[in-house]
Amino acid sequence: MAKKLKNAVESRDGNMPSSKSSPCAKPQLRFSSGKYPPLILWICLAFIFCRCREKDEILHLPVASYLNKVEEVPLEDFAASVKKVQLETSDSILIAEIYKVFQTDEFFIVMHLFRISVFDKEGKYLNDISRKGQGPHEFNGISSIFIKDSLFYLYDTSHKEVSVFTFGGEFVRSFSTGNYYNLIFPLQDDDYVAFQLNISGKEKKKLIFFDESKELNAIPYDREYAKPKNVLLIFEMEGHVYSHDGKDYFKEQYSDTLFTIQPGHTLEPRLIFDLGRYQPTLERKHALTDVNYGWDDMAHLSITGETDSYLFFNVRINRETHAYYWDKQRKSLHNVRFTYPRDYGYEGAFIPGAVSEDRRNLISIEEDTVGGNNPAIIIATLKK
Repeated sequence: MAKKLKNAVESRDGNMPSSKSSPCAKPQLRFSSGKYPPLILWICLAFIFCRCREKDEILHLPVASYLNKVEEVPLEDFAASVKKVQLETSDSILIAEIYKVFQTDEFFIVMHLFRISVFDKEGKYLNDISRKGQGPHEFNGISSIFIKDSLFYLYDTSHKEVSVFTFGGEFVRSFSTGNYYNLIFPLQDDDYVAFQLNISGKEKKKLIFFDESKELNAIPYDREYAKPKNVLLIFEMEGHVYSHDGKDYFKEQYSDTLFTIQPGHTLEPRLIFDLGRYQPTLERKHALTDVNYGWDDMAHLSITGETDSYLFFNVRINRETHAYYWDKQRKSLHNVRFTYPRDYGYEGAFIPGAVSEDRRNLISIEEDTVGGNNPAIIIATLKK
């Protein structure tokens, strides 16, 4: 599919495909001299023109071509302001490893080793949300967490259940998913979508759409394959869904295409990430034997988030992470190395790991001491 889309995009720079290969081919209309075409034909022409314009809107980002075009940019030049928030730690709240961070108007919510902790805007520890265990409202295995309608959602795969909490840690409600899913995401229409890994090669459904009581729709896998001998290596972000500006988007790790999830739960291609020879494939994944070295020469692309002006994503190749952004207004792609302000004391680059809930800030984590007693959140507020 991606190759066909790529050809459709590249046709903008060449001749329009023939009528046999594309619905956007120039229509051959014949009219008698001195006669104007009826209104219905003008409507048809307008429809064809609009459909061609829609196909032209599929972006093609030449990611691989920019791997060696790294721009070094001082973070304070790119952002309106940069702030370092030191998280409060103690013997009772050590943060050994941070997996995910959310920023709301009032709080930072940090998922770390077996805990989900809430801090205020200045980094003071406030409370935990739920805890690991077998008791009521406790979790055993988390695969997905997200914020929706100022509430915190936690999907426990072992219980096949989504639990809902306030930011203060108070339990609100829970609902069963009925089936085991690898990942769950919220949608803009108040429904949810689950992503199901195809470990066996026989999985029928890729995306499952549901509300809090029943399954609504599903998008199937488009092919089957023999179960690989090595299924040890499972990557959490093989499927990712995010929302921006009232729309939902889906990206699969082994596809080069970012899709828009349409209101009828169908997928419409939005843009293509051209990773060239670094494009990961299922065949290459199934041949992996070492998670530390298996990804050599194979890209791991993860979408950080989207704002009105930018689409941020990271590409990890050969154990090196490249921070990219697509400038939507200038229509330009950038592979950047954001350098910290000198007084921050960090030698490495600022790698955006998340976008705040209000889409105004880029977020990164720095854990610069052993033992989990000095983590900091770096906030880069974007220019308007």
